[in-house]
Order: sequence, then structure tokens, then C-alpha cells
Amino acid sequence: MTKAIRPSLTHCDEDWRFTVKGGLAGLSMVLALLACTNASDTGEPLSVAEISSAQEDLIGKRIKVVGYVGKCHDSNCTVADNYLMLDGPPETYMAIGASETFDDAVSSQTGNVFGRYRIVFEATFSGRCLEFMDDEPMPQACDFRPDTLADPVFIEVREAPSSQQ
Repeated sequence: MTKAIRPSLTHCDEDWRFTVKGGLAGLSMVLALLACTNASDTGEPLSVAEISSAQEDLIGKRIKVVGYVGKCHDSNCTVADNYLMLDGPPETYMAIGASETFDDAVSSQTGNVFGRYRIVFEATFSGRCLEFMDDEPMPQACDFRPDTLADPVFIEVREAPSSQQ
């Protein structure tokens, strides 16, 4: 009997399938995990600065992100390394794609005190809307909640306001 296994401990950027026969199940699972693991999928979350410096390698990858998230609503949601930069120049923050589930989780976990909690979330890095120049008009697709960090999933609050003193 043949059984297809998809590892659930990591994310793969392609739909990897592995066939297991008889007693090779354990070995196949180890090989499956090794095939799907890469630098962007490992445990530690990346800052906005780290994502910016590794953009080319991260496009299309599922990554963990850490930072301060501003108020998320229909037209805007951003993450920055410093909560003071949420309204700063475009190179200091990244847009988080639309997700009502994510918005609700951030709101409930931070008590609606937006931009003051450092959180961790998972998203797919698309690289969209990062390359426009300050002296050029922003592409229309980047006007309302662009998905630079697409399909966000809230993980945890990493740091509360009282520890930012």
C-alpha cells in the first residue's frame, strides 16, 4: 500500500509529495522535512530590516515576522521595527495583506492599543509595493492594503507597552 505524506511541521513553497512504502516511513518523513526546510522557514522571526535586506531570497516564502503593527483596517495595515516608524517613510515599514481573522486577533490580543505591542506573525512575502520611488506616484495596486506580507496569521504578542520604557 502506498501513502502520500505532506509534512505539517514546515511550509514548502511548492506542493511536495513523498511516497512511503513499508518500513521506510520514518526515513521518508526525515527526508521530507529536510527537503522543505530552508533559511526563511526556520523558527526565528525576521524584522522588517532583515526582510528588506534579503528580499530576493524571500519572495514567495512563508516567513515569521516580528514587529510593531499599527491599526489594521480595510485600507491599511503595516508592521515596523520601531513603533514610531509606523507612519514613517516607506522603507521603514511593510504592508500586511488583508485578513479579517488577523485584524481581529491583533485587536483582541493588544486590547485595541495599536502600534504599542511587538507581535509575531506568519505571512508569505510577496515583495509587492516595495520598489516605487518617493518621487514617483504609488502604483494603484498599492493604494489599499497591499499584500507585501500576504495571508498573515497571528502567532503571539512578544512585547507589551510597559516593557518599551
